[in-house]
Amino acid sequence: MAMTETAPNPDEPIPSDSALDEIKLNQRDLVHELEKLERKSTNWWQGFWTLIVSAALFATLGLFDRPLQDLALLMGVLLFHEFGHALGMRLFGYKNVRMFFIPFFGAAVTGERRHVQSWKEGIVLLLGPLPGIILGLGVLVYFHSGGPPWTYQLAWYLVFINAFNLIPFVPFDGGHFFRLMLFSRSPLIEAIFVVTTATCLIVVAFLGEFYVLGVVGFLIVFAVPHGYKVNSLAKKWQREHYHRLEGETLLELKPDDFQLFSEDLFATFPALPDSKIRASVFNESWERFHMKAPGILATLLLVLLFFASIFVSLSGLVVLDTFPLPMKKQARWTQLVQGAQVDMSTGSYKEAAGSFQEAINIRAPYRDKDFPYAETLYQLVHAQLQLGQLKEARKNLETAQTLAKLNDAQEGFLTDIKDCFEALERDPYNRDTTLAIWQRRYQGKSVEKK
Repeated sequence: MAMTETAPNPDEPIPSDSALDEIKLNQRDLVHELEKLERKSTNWWQGFWTLIVSAALFATLGLFDRPLQDLALLMGVLLFHEFGHALGMRLFGYKNVRMFFIPFFGAAVTGERRHVQSWKEGIVLLLGPLPGIILGLGVLVYFHSGGPPWTYQLAWYLVFINAFNLIPFVPFDGGHFFRLMLFSRSPLIEAIFVVTTATCLIVVAFLGEFYVLGVVGFLIVFAVPHGYKVNSLAKKWQREHYHRLEGETLLELKPDDFQLFSEDLFATFPALPDSKIRASVFNESWERFHMKAPGILATLLLVLLFFASIFVSLSGLVVLDTFPLPMKKQARWTQLVQGAQVDMSTGSYKEAAGSFQEAINIRAPYRDKDFPYAETLYQLVHAQLQLGQLKEARKNLETAQTLAKLNDAQEGFLTDIKDCFEALERDPYNRDTTLAIWQRRYQGKSVEKK
């Protein structure tokens, strides 16, 4: 039987010589930019100064709404959290790892993957919050055994901030963990998850007037189409070439393979403006190609570890919220307040103010849920008024009123605070009137053990 020659399809475009030359030129430029990316590195000194400068900026802006001790504890907790991520990145071969603070938001660590499998990235995500939660519970035990008051606040920051990061919303660690472990098998489902959680984040942020977080949510939603294209391209490559090319870098590919993948890239992202951006997206897609979804066993173990972290953190928050004042500190608080009341009765106002202040420091960790703190602060106000410290007294009186209402104080106590405010309005220098208000409540009475 005679063989026939198949005629070319007239509808199929045939690349011209100039088009082929342009493709080859683009590929040559692409290789050049990929080589530059491969050589790119951040030295230790650059990373150090990035951390120092960003920390200084974070601290400077943070001092406007937070005491120095609170700010120092907060920055220490954020640094410890990010150090856990950075340690995991170093362990699993990430390149150009660096930490930095983000004013009004928190801190972050970045690094470039080098063929990191999904289960390893899952561990990196958990290495941020989990050590912080464990350390927080340890600090809580130390506080209960006699640690200084600030250790309670440190324990609260460690447990709360790290538990908050486990919320399954992108961009938090919990959101990235769920995206990676459960939703990365389908680019469409992953995109839906990211859009849904980011939208929830935007709504919550604006309802709570935390606008920085809302802006972050908008940026995440804006980036979803790009991420969907990258993930879809990587999935296509995984289906067709994963077992053959697993572990290879782009620059190690054979010319035919490189041409095939670069043509896929140009077809998926036709509007990329230059070779530098094309190389960046090519590298991003190739790293995603290596991030194959973890197996059933790895997924199960990591998800169980995630929920164990949630359970431990919530248990820690419950303990922190209901933790009683240690007996030794309770006894010391009672002794100080009783002594200060005697000093007030004898006119030793400076000594009384010092004792009230020390008593306040003992109960400071519980201020938002502790009526004795509000009452002790109220008594400090009267000592300060007798010493002529009007500005400090007014500020503390306002705080005592706020905390008293928060803790459902008896009406008589709120009436005393109101009378004190009215006395200050009439004549802030009439110390006898405000002293009479204090005597009406405390003269001849010993402090109750609460």
